Amino acid sequence: MTAAPSPFEGKEIWFLTGSQDLYGEEALARVADQSRQVAAWLDDADAVPVPIVWKPVLKDRDAIRAAMLAANADDACIGVIAWMHTFSPAKMWIAGIDALDEPLLQLHTQYSERLPWSTIDMDYMNLNQAAHGDREFGYLLTRLGRPRKVVVGHATHAATRAKVGVWARAAAGWDALHRTRLVRFGDNMRGVAVTEGDKTEAELRLGASVNTWGVNDLVAVVDSVEEARIDALVAEYLQAYDVADELAPGGERHDSLRYGARIEAGMRRFLESRGATAFTTNFEDLGGLRQLPGLAVQRLMADGYGFGAEGDWKTALLVRAAKVMGHGLAGGASLMEDYCYEMTPGREKILGAHMLEICPTLTTARPRLEIHPLGIGGREDPVRLVFDADPGPAVVVAPGAVDPERLPLLTEAVACLALHREGLHPRVLGSMIWPLGVTGDVVAASIDRLRSWLGRDETGADHLREDAEGRLTLAPDVAVDWDVLRGLLAAARRAEARGGDEEELRLLQEALRLVRGPVCQGADQGRYGWLARLRTTHESEGLITDAAHRVAVLLGDDDPDGAAGAIAVGLQVVDLDQRLWRDDLRLAAASGQDRLAARVNALLDLSGADDLRRVDPRTAALVEELAPGRGLGVRRRPA
Repeated sequence: MTAAPSPFEGKEIWFLTGSQDLYGEEALARVADQSRQVAAWLDDADAVPVPIVWKPVLKDRDAIRAAMLAANADDACIGVIAWMHTFSPAKMWIAGIDALDEPLLQLHTQYSERLPWSTIDMDYMNLNQAAHGDREFGYLLTRLGRPRKVVVGHATHAATRAKVGVWARAAAGWDALHRTRLVRFGDNMRGVAVTEGDKTEAELRLGASVNTWGVNDLVAVVDSVEEARIDALVAEYLQAYDVADELAPGGERHDSLRYGARIEAGMRRFLESRGATAFTTNFEDLGGLRQLPGLAVQRLMADGYGFGAEGDWKTALLVRAAKVMGHGLAGGASLMEDYCYEMTPGREKILGAHMLEICPTLTTARPRLEIHPLGIGGREDPVRLVFDADPGPAVVVAPGAVDPERLPLLTEAVACLALHREGLHPRVLGSMIWPLGVTGDVVAASIDRLRSWLGRDETGADHLREDAEGRLTLAPDVAVDWDVLRGLLAAARRAEARGGDEEELRLLQEALRLVRGPVCQGADQGRYGWLARLRTTHESEGLITDAAHRVAVLLGDDDPDGAAGAIAVGLQVVDLDQRLWRDDLRLAAASGQDRLAARVNALLDLSGADDLRRVDPRTAALVEELAPGRGLGVRRRPA
């Protein structure tokens, strides 16, 4: 094998820093110096395999857009790290983010690791306010729906560097896909669906060019390989592997080994001449090849090529991306097929295998070069590398089986069943999801997809079940946030009954972390209409506001920030919950009368009221108590 070239060579990641002219030239010079240092910390990290290149500080809309367009146009740039060193108003980033085609990492950090509590002043704070700028930047990215990786932590910390490194590898994989030329030797296996696909869409979305050559185009190159090249490869095999006696020089099957070397040399030449880094073969389409390529495929994969058997170009692209992302790390990546199951309870396993094209990067042991009959393909016995894979954790990656356009419907079906634990007949579930009606065949097909999507538990039982009366139910271990929320709140109530304030507080705070806005916010338009017939929304709002109030009570004056955070979560769900507003006003009063007046005015604005006489009497009475003689006199200030 040739040494696989580093896929990171000649690649770089741009480090972009956000600021603005507000701070003056002296401060901006320090911003530039500090951001150079942060970029250098990441660049020096062994965990980050791609060079980090610092770029000048960005201070306005046009410069930001120009930087993003330059990143798109530079073939060396495979991704962008953005750090808001100071407060960089997020609106100035809209045009640039909209123009950016490269992967994006939002680095949430600051230059100083520790706060100088005894000397801190506004000059220091202005140079260490990513807590301000990064948060607004994050809001903008979410508002724009921009996919990105968020990494939080100081740039000198190993955990931070490791996360940046993982993202850099993913960015390199994405870049490699966009530069992949894949050669299909022949078509896909006849009658097989999973190896089909839209090659035009693959190039549009992934950048990969997938094209077919006749197998005999390869055969012509294989047949033209010089004997000296074959001699050199055979010598390499003898040095690198334990070679079976029958394949060794003078052995009765040595000619088979030489032909295997001829295939490798021809394949490698064919792929290199076309700039291809991935390929497929098909045992049903071998043309004039005497052997199904085995050894050649294994060695090409070990050198970083992507491969898919039976014409499976999607798997070949996945293997190529994995090879790039994992370069230099322990372990390997390979084509594999799920063949057989071990279904003994407690010993469940999947036997993964293929006919002969398994990559030797899966072992650190010395492989053995052998020849065995192959009862498929109708050709001579192929040579192949045989080895035991190293034990250890692994990740199985496969092309998705769920149409993304159907995913919202499937998630809605899960939510509906989760809120009807007693079960629903298929026709009832269908009428809830499709209130305008669909045929029974459509419902049945969708339920089959749902069953396949949810899969099975460790005992082999379907997560989507059907009871004796034909009702569909979810397995107990299938849960939505609603289930988890109720479980946490129930546990919190039990802790309260035991007098365990600390445990109760922990459970309540964990429950509130599940709340990301109003109940069912973000549901696809036109969907979840059946929720209106349930008490779920009202019930969940009550549970959430109760939890927020209880956290505010438990924390009180000991942790006003934590109490305020819980109140804010509750007000996201019910914005005029008067009990939470009274909790909020008590906290505000502890910070002074000005803060109290500001919060009263915020309540009036939200209520559309001119004064407190138009809000809940208990809230008005509390303000009078907190600000005697002024409570009812607080009026909404003009906007």
